[in-house]
Amino acid sequence: MATDKSLASLLRALQVTSGEQDIPRLLDSAGNLLSLLSNPSNISLLTYQLLSAPAIWNQPFNVATVIQVINVFISASVGFLQRQDRSRATAYLNLQNHVGVSDWTVAVIEGVSAASPRSKHALVFAGLLRGFANRRPHEISTNLRTTLEYALVNATNLSLRDGLQGVVSLDIGLILAVSLVFESLDQRHKASIEHDLLLPALIFALFFSDDGLRNGYFLSTIDSDVVEGSGQKFHWSTKSPSYQQLRSMASKPLITVSGRLSRLAAFSIGQTQNLPVLTRLVQDMFEYSRSLSIQWRQNKLSEVDPSEEMLFLSDETLRSSAPLLWRILQTSMFAIITILSSYTEHLLCNDFQRNFHAPSSAVQMLKILHHLCFISSRLGTDKLSQYSFVYLASIDALSQDSTRIEEFLRDIQPAEIGKISKHPLDRSMDQYFLNAAEHFALVLRTVAAKELLTPAASPYLSIDANPKLFQIFEAAHSVVLAVLAAPHNIKYAASQIESYASLLFQVGPFALAVYK
Repeated sequence: MATDKSLASLLRALQVTSGEQDIPRLLDSAGNLLSLLSNPSNISLLTYQLLSAPAIWNQPFNVATVIQVINVFISASVGFLQRQDRSRATAYLNLQNHVGVSDWTVAVIEGVSAASPRSKHALVFAGLLRGFANRRPHEISTNLRTTLEYALVNATNLSLRDGLQGVVSLDIGLILAVSLVFESLDQRHKASIEHDLLLPALIFALFFSDDGLRNGYFLSTIDSDVVEGSGQKFHWSTKSPSYQQLRSMASKPLITVSGRLSRLAAFSIGQTQNLPVLTRLVQDMFEYSRSLSIQWRQNKLSEVDPSEEMLFLSDETLRSSAPLLWRILQTSMFAIITILSSYTEHLLCNDFQRNFHAPSSAVQMLKILHHLCFISSRLGTDKLSQYSFVYLASIDALSQDSTRIEEFLRDIQPAEIGKISKHPLDRSMDQYFLNAAEHFALVLRTVAAKELLTPAASPYLSIDANPKLFQIFEAAHSVVLAVLAAPHNIKYAASQIESYASLLFQVGPFALAVYK
């Protein structure tokens, strides 16, 4: 038969290490042929070879290769079901050569050998589950789906227990395979995954690996390509190496499915009772956000205030290169917020965690949001419900400990109290400080309010009609009003109210929002 000859030819090709460029062709052929085979022994043989073939695995391979292997089993399962549909449509079914869905799937599973890494097994099971779900999710028997889901969970857990494989591409492939079908898994199987082990691996892959967000270091490569062009405008060419690297990064699998991965991480957080894992999670988010903030400050683009980008950025930068950068930055922020939202919910719903240094966790989360304020300030946090939940819940938890409040505010206070910050990043951080300080005015000691809040707000109380400072202007007045309104500050308020009222008439009450 033609399929037998094709199988023999493909098996020979899989044994010969040729070149990386031949892998897509071999895998395409394998996916097509696997859907056509009707002999269970041949189906198992080809599956076995795909997981061990020198042509695929005995040379440097990357995440793209691993995804192509998943796609082999997606396309094979879809193709097999399509072939069955055609046979029914023509009322022709060669019983001698026919193999049913269950028998075909079992044959593929039997080709998964214990000699290959468990993470490779997960690629097969995830591919089959996704392929069947894409084609006819309701026509696959419950027993067959349960078998595949159990096999995927078992392979995932065994791989995680072994400490993954030490091969980054395979480790990431396992995470992508799980995330690909996770939302369609039965609740029992979702909960059966060892989330204490999955969560750290997922966080590393998304935020710190070279195939993910690289700990924010992609920002440091941009600065050397940002040059001052005509009209004293910064220009970042779309032909520059850093832009090309960023565009390549934006198309990587971990980045394109970051939303799906962050939702998986959020579920994992809800399942774990392991305090060290949760503590490490928040520390990792802190380290990543801190690195991102540091790298942004060292980038020339950070010197341009958002309200003045039309004046100081070239047309190409405004139209093409900068939007791509902000899309990636926003993607990373949304992923962090999704994860912190789940952590906050877990904190509030579990007594063991709520009683375990809740103010300490709150401080870390507020500092993470402080690091991210140069991104969130461009979006408007009032429109981000998960952000507001994390922010307000953290403030509420921290409000229980006045000592920690003072320590926190001193840690994030403006670099030069009493002066308007010159750098846009510092101004966004000043605004974050003032917004946070307003919430703590009622519980902060009077002496702390005098030393921290009023001096930090004072330079922004009069903006001289500068539109780029208007939001900080409102935040500064909110802080002063909150301090003066606090009952325990009555003596301090009496000494300040006359000068503050005089200042209000100078700037014009019309400059403030109506409620103020």
